[in-house]
Order: sequence, then C-alpha cells, then structure tokens
Amino acid sequence: MSTTKVLHKEVEAMQIAGIKAVVDKRADIFSLFEPLRQACGDAICGPPMAVYHYGEVQTGLLVEAAFPVSRPVETDRIYSRMLSLT
Repeated sequence: MSTTKVLHKEVEAMQIAGIKAVVDKRADIFSLFEPLRQACGDAICGPPMAVYHYGEVQTGLLVEAAFPVSRPVETDRIYSRMLSLT
C-alpha cells in the first residue's frame, strides 16, 4: 500500500477551478480529478488539492476537488473561484 503525506500550509489567495460533491469516503474524491483535469487543460498552474467542507451535510463528506488555474474554467459541473484564507 502506498502512502501519501497530507500537507497543511498557508498560501496566498489563488484562483481555482473545482468540482464540489458529496462522497461517502475520502478515497471517492479521486474520481473527480480526471474530468476536472481534462476540462482545465493548460490552464492548470499547480498541483491538485482537496477542500473539505466539514459540517455541511448530514451524511458523507462535502468535498471540493480543485486545481489552481491561470484563467477561469466554467462548465455545467466545473466552476472557478478565488481560494483565500478569509
């Protein structure tokens, strides 16, 4: 079994493109990244990330799969927004 380190760090505000979904378990978020990567294409300007929205749903986890992007990416399922500390 491979291991992945979880990195928590403070970063400057950045534009991200993401997909938000309710998943049953953390491992389910990985399936969101491929369609997101395809839609973002060459606009991706950093590594993938997951944003967890705790307390938002009664069952499962509300998560956002996202990439930093150099320009907005919008489809029927994908949106762009500024990610910041505030």
